[in-house]
Amino acid sequence: EVPEEDPLQAQNKTELSAMLGRGNGKQQKFDLVVFAFDCTDPSSVSYVKDVESELLTDEVPRVFLGTKKDMPDGNAGNWSSEHDIEAPSSINYSSAATQVKHHCAELDLEPPLLTSASKTMLGGDDEEGARQRRFTLEHLARC
Repeated sequence: EVPEEDPLQAQNKTELSAMLGRGNGKQQKFDLVVFAFDCTDPSSVSYVKDVESELLTDEVPRVFLGTKKDMPDGNAGNWSSEHDIEAPSSINYSSAATQVKHHCAELDLEPPLLTSASKTMLGGDDEEGARQRRFTLEHLARC
């Protein structure tokens, strides 16, 4: 969670701006910017969109990564790409994922990657965890 009046926000943005080379004529030293947001917290979306609009140009490649996308039934399929970005009706995702879905569509970006570090997703050491890690790398490569 990022408090709106946190005094560190300005410092963080200054440091990010320096890393991104914004406004100093330096060549960009990265291939992709990853914006992580909390699927359970719409204010995290507001924060990353604010950082995006202040620090990035349209030419900078980026991807949005939603965290805490745990599915109660253990089905770790990624609906953001495999199912036209529509969540199964049995799952009530917060408006955070929906906000980012629409934002990405407006900017013609890859849809957000929604995931979790749980054992049923990226954190798993079984075949499903390996499948999720491959899917994540493929998604990032498309960005």
